[in-house]
Amino acid sequence: MSLMISFIKKYELKITFVFLFFSFDSFRKDIDRRINEEDKKYVRKVLVRSFYSYNYDPESETISTNADPKIFDRICKRAYCEKLSAADGTLRVTDSESSDMFYLNCLLQVTGKTAYTVIKEELIPMIFDEI
Repeated sequence: MSLMISFIKKYELKITFVFLFFSFDSFRKDIDRRINEEDKKYVRKVLVRSFYSYNYDPESETISTNADPKIFDRICKRAYCEKLSAADGTLRVTDSESSDMFYLNCLLQVTGKTAYTVIKEELIPMIFDEI
């Protein structure tokens, strides 16, 4: 979540909260996905930043979250990009993320980066298995 404050008039204050991947369907039943230990930390960071709850079972390597399956797919793609970004320091974004300038601007502010590289979503491997 990032907080954006702007002054509309001299005495009025507008406060806007930006929720990344937040959906009002977040109160739905939890889904389980199998994910490996290496990718778990990146998925966890995106889930926490997006205000989704999750539980991880290390024995079965499954993550249980209340995120919608389509949103969880986007979260995993974001996590894969962050994994690549951690390796060389360049911010990676998907092509759908790069088309949303407001989201991209918020992502640049959150990460502290000034430039980014776009990855086609078709080239991102699935880092989870459906159960």
